[in-house]
Amino acid sequence: ADPFDTGWTQTGSVPVVVHQGLTPTGLDAVGTQAAWIPEGTYPSGGRMHQDVTGASLWQLDFLIAGEDPGAAGMRMMRLKLYNDMPPSGSVTLQVLGDGSMSVYDHGVGYVNIGGSFSFSVDADSNGDFEDAGDTLNVHSMRIVGDYGRTTPSYDVYLSAANSPTLSLVAANVPHFQTVDPISTAKMTRVEFAGLGSGGGHVVDQVSLVPEPSTLVLLGLGSLTALALYCAQRRRQRRC
Repeated sequence: ADPFDTGWTQTGSVPVVVHQGLTPTGLDAVGTQAAWIPEGTYPSGGRMHQDVTGASLWQLDFLIAGEDPGAAGMRMMRLKLYNDMPPSGSVTLQVLGDGSMSVYDHGVGYVNIGGSFSFSVDADSNGDFEDAGDTLNVHSMRIVGDYGRTTPSYDVYLSAANSPTLSLVAANVPHFQTVDPISTAKMTRVEFAGLGSGGGHVVDQVSLVPEPSTLVLLGLGSLTALALYCAQRRRQRRC
């Protein structure tokens, strides 16, 4: 069963389960819930996604904490941001065992873009970071996509552990999986997935901004279809 408020679809044989909510400063958000995505072979492992009526210019923000996958070449998690370019092109980003990030390019394979991710520790191996002796390192992440640039691309931001301050990791990244988007392409799906070569990770406070002038803050369990955002803006006299 879906443990979140609305909108998320779980797929794969490894279930996504509830974890206590996160805050940007690394403290548990008591009384809220996040998604624990266990290790699992992609695509049959743990995954959750939500389809959106997207935009060509967008900003995705979320909090993430994850286990060390064990080696530099191993992977902790995969994020796929699909666009409507057939056959289902996407931004595909993963966190590696050395704390860096890589993105997929359909011409050359995975490309390292840097970053410095600090892993959390599930000391008692019970599938969460909530117990005495566990170490919780929460990172804020942001990805800003602009398919209207001369070369469609996106920017990737990451905070230090337990800090809300974002730092630019890579700007104007032109790497996409399967096919490059054109200027009118729109993001259509957000998907978080566990990987067979990595530990579990927690995702919380997912938000999507369809354009810079309109901030639509959406909880992890209520990342509703972007078709709703214009109706909200009309009520605010912004449409």
